[in-house]
Amino acid sequence: MIFCSKAMSDEELLNWRDTGPFILCQDSKDPRFSTVSIPHHEAFRRGLDFLIGKGHRKIAIGLVRKHGVNSHFRLAAYQEALEAIGEPYRDEWVFERSLTITDGQKLFSKWSRMDEKPTAVFVANDQVSAGFYLEAKKHHVDVPGTLAILSCDNQPISEVLGISTIEIKTKEMGRHAFRLLQNRIKGEEPEKQVVSYRLIERSTV
Repeated sequence: MIFCSKAMSDEELLNWRDTGPFILCQDSKDPRFSTVSIPHHEAFRRGLDFLIGKGHRKIAIGLVRKHGVNSHFRLAAYQEALEAIGEPYRDEWVFERSLTITDGQKLFSKWSRMDEKPTAVFVANDQVSAGFYLEAKKHHVDVPGTLAILSCDNQPISEVLGISTIEIKTKEMGRHAFRLLQNRIKGEEPEKQVVSYRLIERSTV
């Protein structure tokens, strides 16, 4: 079985290991799992440093959930980046449940009601970024002058809307995941595969 994402711990999942091999599309230090992942901490820090290099210091982030494995790395990168520029960590500037275009619209609504507004928002997927961007344009907010938006994934919608993003090579990850599954079915030992990423600068930063 291939897990594209999971909320349960590795220890809980191991209770089911007799049902067949598991492939995780996220990092795990447990040597009993084959994994395919990107270096989320490095990639997220790269995006944050890109925003900082553009002059932003008031930066918020949007995550699916705070307690996921990938979110753990992203939060650590966020806290480190803020510390490096002498900015405080503000829990209210970490938006959760960021998954859909509708969530992006809701995220803009939260941003617009803030007394002190972040000048940049780094969102963990393109669907949310698209909803956020479209709502900002609907309300005549200058992007990127007043508000910069950086995303992750590089789905077609980000290219159509001109959203700057960190490309996550999901098709390559899928190919590796199936290869690792085939190898495990053959009885081969677990393997760790890391996939590269790249920052694509468009018009929203």
